[in-house]
Amino acid sequence: MQIFKDTFKDITFQEIININNLKIIPINIKDFKHDDRIVSFDNLFDNGLAKAEEVNAEGIVSKIKIINDSDNLLFISDGEAIVGAKQNRIAERSVIIKDHSDTVVPVYCVERGRWGYRGEKRFSKSEFSLSPRTREKKAEYLKSSDERNTQSMVWQDIEEFSEKVNYSSDTSDLGEILSSRNNEDLYDKVKDVNSNGYIVLGTGRPFIEIFSDTKICKKHLNKSIRVWAADENTVAETFDKPESYIERFNKSEWDKDISIGLEDAFSSKGDNNGRAIFHDEKFIHSYMYF
Repeated sequence: MQIFKDTFKDITFQEIININNLKIIPINIKDFKHDDRIVSFDNLFDNGLAKAEEVNAEGIVSKIKIINDSDNLLFISDGEAIVGAKQNRIAERSVIIKDHSDTVVPVYCVERGRWGYRGEKRFSKSEFSLSPRTREKKAEYLKSSDERNTQSMVWQDIEEFSEKVNYSSDTSDLGEILSSRNNEDLYDKVKDVNSNGYIVLGTGRPFIEIFSDTKICKKHLNKSIRVWAADENTVAETFDKPESYIERFNKSEWDKDISIGLEDAFSSKGDNNGRAIFHDEKFIHSYMYF
């Protein structure tokens, strides 16, 4: 089914951000309405209204519990990291969690060499996300229901990423690997970006990512810029015009997928690996690799 159709019709593109072989094209969507009840995990965490913890005393690598103590709906983004507890994890998919409730959400470990607490037993928000290449593979694995091998793939990709950036972490911690790099100039390049999303070229397959909320989009951009820059292609490539990716995105076909929380989830069909969520029939978040 076509879930977008004309959803992203009135679009403007901001100036391209060039970082070596990486290109970021911010996207603005006119009159795009966000449901203000939906707030990021980071926002609620900062205000003491959300927390995350292991599902029980023993813990389960593939699951964590997120607790929403607020009157809002909590949003956590596909590939977003949560750090602490027994090991750092990333969200398997985008999820919307009901107010005043807790939900067990599927995750993947991004710190293979640790399984034990370091003081605080709860998780904290993070400042990084999964690399584009790994997230694309994850979307493909989930689409083919190959969840058993996904964690091994994530670990292998982090190991290869560590070799690529020439930094080794004692616990194979993706966050530590990213923190080893000088990133101040990267944040300067995106500090003035205020958009609904972006087309990203030069990190493997081109991809588009769009959020209904510009504030959540900005936070995700800041979490992602380090890993995008570190995972850029080694040689420059020629890409299509931005309009062509928007057209393909609008016309893409999707299948209904499993929902974890209140979201309606979808997975892209064919060779375009991606995921999308809606709430109350309103668009919230999507990404797709072309």
